[in-house]
Amino acid sequence: MVSFPFILEPAWFSDIHISFYDEDSLMDPRLLDVIIGVSGFFVLIVLLALLPMVLMAGLAYIVAILVFIIFLSGAGYLVNDKII
Repeated sequence: MVSFPFILEPAWFSDIHISFYDEDSLMDPRLLDVIIGVSGFFVLIVLLALLPMVLMAGLAYIVAILVFIIFLSGAGYLVNDKII
């Protein structure tokens, strides 16, 4: 049986380090907050437009506002967790 250690595990393979969370490549927290705010506003507008078609109007607006609050709270928690 012939073994090919250079194919199975080359020496240069252990020198490669890929990190998606490098200190220099992190997104600016202010920009991330703006992106989250705009996407949260978009979610609110979509929910305000679509939920009254499915639920009673008053209940739909309350659910849309609660989803918006939960969305922004969760996103803020995750951003603060990544920054610190």
